[in-house]
Amino acid sequence: IAECGLTDDDIKVIFIYTAEDPYNVSKWLNAWLTSDRRDAEVKDCVGPFFIRLKTALMKLPRVKKAASRAVIVNRIPALMATFANYKTRLAKDSGLNFWGFASFSPDDEIINSPQFSGHSDQEAIIYSCGELEGVDVQPFKPDNLLSESEILPLCPAIFKVHSSVKVGNKV
Repeated sequence: IAECGLTDDDIKVIFIYTAEDPYNVSKWLNAWLTSDRRDAEVKDCVGPFFIRLKTALMKLPRVKKAASRAVIVNRIPALMATFANYKTRLAKDSGLNFWGFASFSPDDEIINSPQFSGHSDQEAIIYSCGELEGVDVQPFKPDNLLSESEILPLCPAIFKVHSSVKVGNKV
């Protein structure tokens, strides 16, 4: 951490982002980043935190690992559209954008857990990257937080789709 040139404010903002209790800031921030709303109120309230967080994350060393991400569709409009139209939205050689900070894990057990990929009857999308570049925020997790190995690609992240397939309720 000392070698990265992080300030106390950088460490605090990463810690706040990774904390889940008493309020999950990562879900709050990513909900705004992935929404269509861009009025002055959003820019004034969300913008400063986003800029501080991205500036801090950019100071961290990059890691490259095979990693995956799984999300339950759960009536989220953007995910519902991707799931229903995966052949066009996730067509070979198309671009896939993550506007928020998308958490990926190199641990398949985590990705395949019901918490992330859902039960067999739940629709979910699983993204797999052979080599993902991002930052490791593990050193900033609160001590009392059960943590999994996590890599955050810096947003906005754009990936090239190599293939997509639907198996049961999973894309």
